[in-house]
Amino acid sequence: MKPLQLWLVDQARSTEFAGPKQAVTTALSALNDACFREASLAELKSGYDRRSIDRHPPDDRGDGLSADRPDLLVVLQSWPDQFTPADVCFITQYAPLARVIVCYGSWCGADGRTRSVWPLAWRIPVEGFAERLAIELAVIAGDRPPLPATASREELFRWESGHCQPLF
Repeated sequence: MKPLQLWLVDQARSTEFAGPKQAVTTALSALNDACFREASLAELKSGYDRRSIDRHPPDDRGDGLSADRPDLLVVLQSWPDQFTPADVCFITQYAPLARVIVCYGSWCGADGRTRSVWPLAWRIPVEGFAERLAIELAVIAGDRPPLPATASREELFRWESGHCQPLF
């Protein structure tokens, strides 16, 4: 089995995300076989060639994608409109099978109501990041059912609370 690939996309390098970064470090230290990469979105885009996906040999999952794609992609958002819909589209093309967590800072609290750049199922405030990270790692390990990016607010609430399975 290939090592877990956890990538962190941090554009602003804000001190507001010290807690989530520490949670990632703690989670990775508990895993025996994990790889970590931190980059900006521009760095990911600079090395991306959509046509190269077809040329990579299949990895352990047999899905034809390169083994250097993330299993979990954590995006740190410091302010509203920091990422465009085109950026979200790029991320879904770059790592279509990855679980995604968008950890947003205090300036982005209203984004889920006033903007729809990121799917609600991916968004989590800084204060709830450590718990969401643990949930997503359980999903990757196969211990918990995944929540699709298209989940409604009700499905998200039920899934996060752990009391009910998703409605799909």
